[in-house]
Amino acid sequence: MGHLVQDVAGQPLIELDEPGERQRVHSGAFAECALLLGAPSPPSGAAPSLRDVRAAYDECRHLQAHIATLCGDIADQKTRELVQQISAHIDQIMDVIAEDNHPQVCLKLREPLTVTDNFLSHYARLIRRGHDPAEMKERVRDNLATLDRGFVEIWQELIQEAVVDLGKLSDVIEETIEQLPVPADVANLPPELPESVGRSHPPHVAVLIDSLTPRQLSILRILTTGRTDQEIGDMLFISKRTVTTHLTEIYDKIRVRNRAEAVAFAVRWGLAPPDEPELTPVA
Repeated sequence: MGHLVQDVAGQPLIELDEPGERQRVHSGAFAECALLLGAPSPPSGAAPSLRDVRAAYDECRHLQAHIATLCGDIADQKTRELVQQISAHIDQIMDVIAEDNHPQVCLKLREPLTVTDNFLSHYARLIRRGHDPAEMKERVRDNLATLDRGFVEIWQELIQEAVVDLGKLSDVIEETIEQLPVPADVANLPPELPESVGRSHPPHVAVLIDSLTPRQLSILRILTTGRTDQEIGDMLFISKRTVTTHLTEIYDKIRVRNRAEAVAFAVRWGLAPPDEPELTPVA
């Protein structure tokens, strides 16, 4: 049996089927929305035009900003934290779309953003009218948690695509390295490279990893958990601007172009923590 997403008045809104299946829309405040998170786009006879893609990207940017502002209308702390979490995940997705120059993803992202924006706008209007009973708060939180899971799935799909792409590039690099002359012994390795690193990674990868400072290595590890720049800064007691500066240097040192490829690099070469990282700030 699917999971029901209700509107703030308690009426069935959207029923979530098994993953990958089309969602069934019920009567409710937002019945005009035909798709929800992760639902496949309807077949089309022609590929979307550049104008359609640009319009979808601009609309997603607008919805991203509006959802962030709606957080200010919510006084309940637990509910506000859920909205902030959703907003942070949306920011991550839009950052990847911009960095990878893949605005066509917005053709799929527009629907869940629209559902989320409509739901929060409706809830905010009720709050401004003084109607926010405890029972309604619980329903709203359940709905927000469901919506957030969908955005996390979209983020994970983007990361997985980057991991696959980077894996293909890495295979090409490894094949090229194998064709090069092999040193007579490991004494030819750079003296500053720790022996343990040389044993756990290919030499060309170990050199890249060893170029990172302890702070940058910590940031790269935390990056794989999906946290935003602000959340990383809070963990390490540094500013968001400092985290962004470090990330730019990390991308250059490990020879990747963006956040998604950096995460893919860390995952492929075993730098991602097995569980939630328990890292302490590095001086």
